[in-house]
Amino acid sequence: IVQHLGVSDGNMEEGSLRVDANVSLRETGTKELGVKSEVKNMNSLRSLRRALDFEIERQEQDLRAGKEIIQETRHWDESDGRTTGSRRKEEAHDYRYFPDPDLVPFILKADYVDDIKAKLPELPEQRTKRFTEEYSLPPHDALVLTQSKAVGDYFDEAAKLYKGDSKTVANWIIGEYAFHLKNAGMEIDESAVTPKHLVGLVKLIDNKTISGKIAKEVFDEMFNTGKLPDVIVEEKGLVQIVDESEIEKIVDAVLEENAGAVEDLKAGKDKAFGFLVGQVMRLSKGKASPEIANRLIREKIK
Repeated sequence: IVQHLGVSDGNMEEGSLRVDANVSLRETGTKELGVKSEVKNMNSLRSLRRALDFEIERQEQDLRAGKEIIQETRHWDESDGRTTGSRRKEEAHDYRYFPDPDLVPFILKADYVDDIKAKLPELPEQRTKRFTEEYSLPPHDALVLTQSKAVGDYFDEAAKLYKGDSKTVANWIIGEYAFHLKNAGMEIDESAVTPKHLVGLVKLIDNKTISGKIAKEVFDEMFNTGKLPDVIVEEKGLVQIVDESEIEKIVDAVLEENAGAVEDLKAGKDKAFGFLVGQVMRLSKGKASPEIANRLIREKIK
């Protein structure tokens, strides 16, 4: 939310956003919560989850053992994966609340609130809903893409450029792109792979210029160099082989060299088919059209 509002980068690891968590338990069937503990020092969502899991389990074990839960501030130790007591707080006044005469009470009128609402940018929940409706994305994909404003912006631009099935673009962002970003320790807006790069790559697959397997190789080069996909394909000679006669020669060679796999396939062992296709792709250095290779193998082994 703070990213979408533009008030902070929301980077918890760098201290842009901090979170405290209050934990208190109650017995099943009762309404009154027990004594709370306030957990501090979580600098990531992962730390928050781990701290909550630990503190809930700690309190539950103490309560079952008949021990008293103390109202206190507890420190989360990331390396040890546990909370430790740091400061007791017996009553509310221990928090040292006091009135500030310079901060006078004020009332927010309805028209003022409505005016602020009208000026708000699109927030994550709204964007998630729009992605499912406008781009027909599954709810899970839409949620993943809207966790970061930069990623959501990237997808939005790429989907508008592509004008095809937006799920294809989403799959590349959530899968291959996210993998490269994680390994490089980068954010998507720091990468040289722009929406134009990604859409260009997807279109090369669509028009059969390259195969999906080769596309991953091209993406890796794009990520490392910032070159456009068609330039990489041209430089590396990665254009997909769609000439059926050329692929047929490769298929014939593979079938001749792998008589055992051919017999396995005839005997109904489907794994042999995948092996044979893999051999065709190996001999063609990944450039043979998988669709044509699949069909030719099926036709030749009946």
